[in-house]
Amino acid sequence: PAFGMKDNISETIQNNQVVVISGATGSGKTTQVPQFVLDELISGNRGAHANILVTQPRRISAIGVAERMAAERCEKCGQTVGYSIKLEKKMSKHTRLLLCTTGVLLRRLMGDPDLAAISHVFVDEVHQRDVQTDFILIILRELLKRRKGLKVILMSATLNAAAFSDYFGGCAVVSIPGRTHPVQEFRLEDILQETGHEIDEDSEFAAKKKSDSKRRENEAKGEERLSKTALKRLYYPKYNSQVIHSLSVVDESLVNYELLARLLEHICMTKEEGAILVFMPGMMEITKAIDEARKKEFFQSPSVLMLPLHSSLSSSEQTAVFDIPPKGVRKIVISTNIAETSITIEDVVFVVDSGRVKENQRDELNGTPSLVEAWVSRASANQRRGRAGRVRPGVAYHMFSSHTHDNQLKEYQLPEMQRVGLEDLVLQILVLDLGHPVDFLAQAMDPPSAMSVRNSLKLLEELGAIECIWIDDGSTITEVSEQRDCSALSVDVELTPLGFHLATLPVDPRVGKMIIYGAM
Repeated sequence: PAFGMKDNISETIQNNQVVVISGATGSGKTTQVPQFVLDELISGNRGAHANILVTQPRRISAIGVAERMAAERCEKCGQTVGYSIKLEKKMSKHTRLLLCTTGVLLRRLMGDPDLAAISHVFVDEVHQRDVQTDFILIILRELLKRRKGLKVILMSATLNAAAFSDYFGGCAVVSIPGRTHPVQEFRLEDILQETGHEIDEDSEFAAKKKSDSKRRENEAKGEERLSKTALKRLYYPKYNSQVIHSLSVVDESLVNYELLARLLEHICMTKEEGAILVFMPGMMEITKAIDEARKKEFFQSPSVLMLPLHSSLSSSEQTAVFDIPPKGVRKIVISTNIAETSITIEDVVFVVDSGRVKENQRDELNGTPSLVEAWVSRASANQRRGRAGRVRPGVAYHMFSSHTHDNQLKEYQLPEMQRVGLEDLVLQILVLDLGHPVDFLAQAMDPPSAMSVRNSLKLLEELGAIECIWIDDGSTITEVSEQRDCSALSVDVELTPLGFHLATLPVDPRVGKMIIYGAM
């Protein structure tokens, strides 16, 4: 689909300083659009002026996309197309198109704040709204005012492209239609009916009895449990009584490993050939899912290949999931949300979505960071479903019911900047000399709360990384928390020598201080 719009895309990029490209899963925006720009410059005898950076949120996608582009150009990776990730790079003096992680671009900005040698910056997967991507968007918006010749292209897989266009002053938007094959979608009620699995009241995956106060609290949030009659009448009139009973007792917020193993066995034994991609919240859940499946004799046979996929694996272990297995062997990839965007495992036909994801969050009242398991957003569920239909018609099984989908899944995930600690960001702002941290963060698409910024500054002050003069010292935490916008804070901030060294270390400032003091 992207190739069919080559002229339109190239012309829009040539005539505008900022362009938002919105393309559905499988449209080819990630691999094709940067190459259109490079080919256009080469055909106009301006290939020597090309120096294109494409940021990816994850290492595996930076490597995978670079290798795919190089293969399409009949070259080895590291020639015209290369990649640079933390502790590893493959590039040469001939490289004109570089894939890198967002962290690598931030490091580059430390040494070259104007990106003087760069002609184009592509920011892929902007819809994920992680802290580093939002941070880069603020920097680029300011940089465009100084560097009129720099082109910025934002690429998003979901339909919220208008928000990014508004952020950059109503810039041009190009929509590329998707080329995904049809995907049949099934939810928990269908899985229970298809597999015949039953959940009893005394099962570890059944909902525990709640006290009256807890029940009232859940009702206020819209999470009250429906009776069997209400479930049958309102949501599931076509399902048998066994399914209705299971739905009335199940705790859907728990990953049901027994049901998952039963479903995987059902797919392997009754469906056509094709790899299965399973989405789990984290590494521990991946290990538990593999262990649970291997209790069944079927998964111990050499005809089943089970592969984990998460960010803790080495690059070579991660890329093993792309290999096509021998005929007659069923490949099952059990992954975190690392496989949700950018990367394509060619032979995937079936997707099993646990519906859960682990998010970094911080409790602002006691200042403790935590990794919290939560429901995926509807946008993420659609992305996961789309992994099944990339190369042929597929099937997606979501392990949550239609009732949960309609009542508990949010449309989009809350931007990471509004739910995590901002200490790293504050140090980066000061070391890059981007201005006052409060003023800078207030320019974000969705600025963090005043309480979040205040807590981050207080923590850095206690560590000795910054020196603060609090002008609003009379404000209590509760008063500040009522002001959602961080621009309400009044404080003068200055980086200390310790803070400068902490900013250069790719770890949490508290861990960084421990490392520095330990090495002295």
